[in-house]
Amino acid sequence: MNKNVIVLFSGGLDSILVYKIVRAWGFEPVAITLTSPFIKKLDKEYYRKKQGINFREIDFTNVQYEAIKSPIYGYGKAINPCIDCHAAMIRMAKEEMEKEGAAFIATGEVVGQRPMSQRKDAMNSVEKLSGVKGYIVRPLSGGLLAPTIPEKNGMIKREWLYKITGRGRKEQYQLCEEFGIEDIPSSGGGCLLTEKSFIGRVKTVIKYDNRIALNYIKYGRMFDLEGTLFILARNEEESEYIFRNGGDKVIFPKNRIGPTGIILGKGKEIEACKIIGRYSKGEGKHIECEYRGEIIKTEVYNEKNIDTIVD
Repeated sequence: MNKNVIVLFSGGLDSILVYKIVRAWGFEPVAITLTSPFIKKLDKEYYRKKQGINFREIDFTNVQYEAIKSPIYGYGKAINPCIDCHAAMIRMAKEEMEKEGAAFIATGEVVGQRPMSQRKDAMNSVEKLSGVKGYIVRPLSGGLLAPTIPEKNGMIKREWLYKITGRGRKEQYQLCEEFGIEDIPSSGGGCLLTEKSFIGRVKTVIKYDNRIALNYIKYGRMFDLEGTLFILARNEEESEYIFRNGGDKVIFPKNRIGPTGIILGKGKEIEACKIIGRYSKGEGKHIECEYRGEIIKTEVYNEKNIDTIVD
């Protein structure tokens, strides 16, 4: 019997507990973390030093983007396709399970904790959509769910599985004492798709299928310039990020103090420069911007409200 188990690791308390539980069962947990511009990045050093957990990062961006574009099970309250997204995560975990020859996949899901993806029927939908039926073990709520293949095969026992439900944390805190977990992470998801402020941005990116824009989805102000997306920094930190990562798509002011932007698409550098002028400081009605080594001279955008802004 292979002792490896793939743990789908989100960094929250529940996934930390599952890692510890799986190890206590006698298996060797292999933690994987899926990364994308929508998911909060985890601090590897923190988990290694404070929790004794090393995890492997796997890029989830393109797979998640496809789930967002046309989810079979729809969206939550924002633009979060939780069921489709989680099924996609499980499919990626399955790939790792097959590579490792692991026994099963373990997740930190708790029945009733999240309104969209952690209902019993939603969990069944995830298994069906992911094609991994029977090999997803949910240690924290498994005692309330149908037996999995590892349980039927005698690899794990029903009495090992907990029966935790709902949004409360009392039972998890008790398990923290049992496993000696002293540094407890705060609860709550780390996915930007659950935030309503990102709906317009994500829909605009999908509208033009501009995947490069995903790398800047949480930065700056977004403008829709007839199919070309323009992202303009809101502060110095965002300006530095765009300048450092934007390559030849970067545009910035030369004769004024103002933010750096990035043009994601064809043309529109004159309009982008006008917008930069609207958010910059300087004398006169004209602005000069540098774009791809050339100087663009134009008038400052005088309109109080810019109708091309997405958010």
